[in-house]
Amino acid sequence: MPKIRTDADGQILDVLRANGVPFTESDDVADAMADLIVDGRVVGWFQGQAEASPRALAQRSILASPVTHPMHERIDTIKNREQWRPLAPNLSASAAKDYLTNPGPSKVHAGRLRRRPSAGPEDRSVTDDRPRHWPADSHVHSEWSWDAPYASMELACRRAIDLGLPSIAFTEHLDFTARRLDPTVEVSSWQAPFVTDGLLTPPPLDVGGYRESLDRCRTRFPGLRILSGVEIGEPHLQGHRLGPTIARVPFDRVLVSMHTLPSIDGGYTTVDAAFQSTPAAQVLRVYLGEVRAMVETFDQFDVLAHLDYAARYWPADAGPYIVEEFQEEYCAVLTILSAQGKALEVNTCGPVSLSLLRWWYQLGGESITFASDAHRPEQVARGFPAAVALAEAAGFAPGADPHGVWGRDSAR
Repeated sequence: MPKIRTDADGQILDVLRANGVPFTESDDVADAMADLIVDGRVVGWFQGQAEASPRALAQRSILASPVTHPMHERIDTIKNREQWRPLAPNLSASAAKDYLTNPGPSKVHAGRLRRRPSAGPEDRSVTDDRPRHWPADSHVHSEWSWDAPYASMELACRRAIDLGLPSIAFTEHLDFTARRLDPTVEVSSWQAPFVTDGLLTPPPLDVGGYRESLDRCRTRFPGLRILSGVEIGEPHLQGHRLGPTIARVPFDRVLVSMHTLPSIDGGYTTVDAAFQSTPAAQVLRVYLGEVRAMVETFDQFDVLAHLDYAARYWPADAGPYIVEEFQEEYCAVLTILSAQGKALEVNTCGPVSLSLLRWWYQLGGESITFASDAHRPEQVARGFPAAVALAEAAGFAPGADPHGVWGRDSAR
């Protein structure tokens, strides 16, 4: 937590130390909080005397970015409250007229304010959350991925067109690794055909059916560029099994990813199951070590998918996940990736880390792609406005090809 500058400094620090609560002190609290909020963190703010009220009156508040996906659900979980309850926007009185049609003081907590209609394409206020440059969604799953029972290639294409995306890439799972499931999680009905005695064995990708579906959608939606692709899980462990598929079928995009970790029985387990029996920080470091081994020994790919995948399953009882605590491990992977000239995926299935993007830029990373990792049509391009803003802040910009990767901003 940042340094607290009140008369109660000593008392508060004594309590923190007595309870073993880790903390840091900052000379610029506002700047430290802004960095955390931009990085997708939820910040608990406390100052001055305690309050006895069901509403925060600026002495204690929960602060977060409204454009970070899925922030509303995260705050509801933290507060243990119903999802229908609203959140309050926070803006200065001087800026209110720029965003609201009826700005002004209110004598009550609850009230209704109307947002101002967008003034034009360059107005990027809260009333218009679309980015100036829609990137392609380069990681989408259809009904041809074994773990996407509610997906539809056709409906995903319609969604992309409605949003105005330049293109969409269907990167179906190509998995061979059998993995032990978390025994505390009930097996879903769609998983059941692939599970025997708690071991899930992914089915093979039906390449023929997938290609036929691509052809139908390309015919049906000629104005949308539809790219073929595959997401290869743990390719460094597969050896000869990958050869026939990669050689027989050319793909526009080849992604690699890690979804499993070595288990004590000599096999592999899902990442969420690993957190059940191993300290969280150890799991994350083992995971990043496996990713490093993957990119070091397998190079037949274009993009590294969801580098921070393991962080999605960080357990709540392990304390906050702080990406900077794993900077050495993340940067070890990014250094190799940069030297290989590969692209890093900005995956919006969870919060996008500005720190990761900055490290990628600082280490010479040349390109990024944007990925909703959608397994349902309505998830296409989810979280893209916030991801685009963070990518631009880190130093990346769209290139001349709207269907291609984003590169380093030449204006910086």
